[in-house]
Amino acid sequence: MTQATGEEILLNATAMQPPEPLQQAISILQQLRFGQYLRMLHRHLPYPLFESCQQLEISYRHFTGQQSEYIILFWRSDDPSTAKICEKIEQ
Repeated sequence: MTQATGEEILLNATAMQPPEPLQQAISILQQLRFGQYLRMLHRHLPYPLFESCQQLEISYRHFTGQQSEYIILFWRSDDPSTAKICEKIEQ
């Protein structure tokens, strides 16, 4: 049985131009393992990426960061241990 460790993968997309943030995030999400989550920093909420999450069976939550960017956390929908870790993350 694999145990969640809360291993964070960081993608800072604040200076990237479209479609690079979407492409990089999807690439990471396709390879996401149990115990891992993606923390993405972005200037906007990436709605096209949210639409892709359903097909990839990825859950997410977002909140506003300290410097006006958005922080979005992504994890596998079938990984309840990592979901609990992501639900506790404030920023």
